[in-house]
Amino acid sequence: MSRRVRAAVATAVATLAATALAPLLSPLGGASAATSAGAAFGWGGASEVWDWERGESTTGWRDVADGTGRVGIYYGQLGLDSGPASYSSTASGDVLAWLDGNAHSRGRWEFRMKSKQWATATPYQVRLELVPAGTPASSCGTTAVTLASWNGYTSSTPTRLGVRNGTSRWTLAPFTLNQANVFHTYAVEIKDTAITWFVDAKAVGRLTSTQAPGAFSTTALVPRLVLDGPAGTAMTHTRATTDWDRYFTLARAGATIPTTTPSLTATTTAVSGMC
Repeated sequence: MSRRVRAAVATAVATLAATALAPLLSPLGGASAATSAGAAFGWGGASEVWDWERGESTTGWRDVADGTGRVGIYYGQLGLDSGPASYSSTASGDVLAWLDGNAHSRGRWEFRMKSKQWATATPYQVRLELVPAGTPASSCGTTAVTLASWNGYTSSTPTRLGVRNGTSRWTLAPFTLNQANVFHTYAVEIKDTAITWFVDAKAVGRLTSTQAPGAFSTTALVPRLVLDGPAGTAMTHTRATTDWDRYFTLARAGATIPTTTPSLTATTTAVSGMC
């Protein structure tokens, strides 16, 4: 075999290998570096990965629905659907899914998530959060880190984030996002000295231990997804889905958080959008 032929074969083999590996090397669901905080801030490889795109099991996740809703796999995504079977009918009750295990007090979590609604009634509160491991489904828990929370379904839906420890809360002013069946990535980095929130790979909020030492709990946390509907209220049929979830350790230093990142502020009143 000539040198030229050997080179051509080697190139072809390398190309085929790269093609075969590409789906495994890129985040499932099509999220690119431009919308992934893990990639944009150099967190390295995720140490825990949850995907359902290839029919993976939901083992490790638990769920509760106390009304018309259910939890299932929808088009390769873990989904909370408020039900009932008819999209045009109103729904009732709460739907929750949470990770039963793999709890951490420090680290980085990132999720690709969206919601879709049908008909018109009272909108559910869609909530993505971290709560203490073992928190009952009916409880908010003693501590909660809210990555994103919203009510409604428009191209400019007010979206909220924050942290609660006991009766103390710290929040960021609501910002608008297109929540009309549009994927976004939500992430949080919890260190001993700072908590930073990210949306679509941008640092959008930060709180330091100097600013608010009471916000930093050592409680081990797990992800929880919630459709929160007031009891006895006719709710809009809603489906909230997560395409993939990732947990990263703090082993990699990561990129520096911009100094222009807004700081959360303390509040003494009940906050809409936070459990």
